[in-house]
Amino acid sequence: GVVGLFVFGFDGDTPAIFESTYDFMRKSELDGISTAVLTPYVGTPQRDRWIEENRLMTNVPWSL
Repeated sequence: GVVGLFVFGFDGDTPAIFESTYDFMRKSELDGISTAVLTPYVGTPQRDRWIEENRLMTNVPWSL
């Protein structure tokens, strides 16, 4: 089957992206759906910029 992966968190995303993506998912009749939040890798310029802009939660202990 066909599985769609949808990534959220790009600079141009607005709250409206969630509803339009949901509508697309339903109309596409995909066999599976997966979503993810855009997360820049450590050491990349994108991550450095996001840290400067307070867009990352760097003080959260994500590991269990």
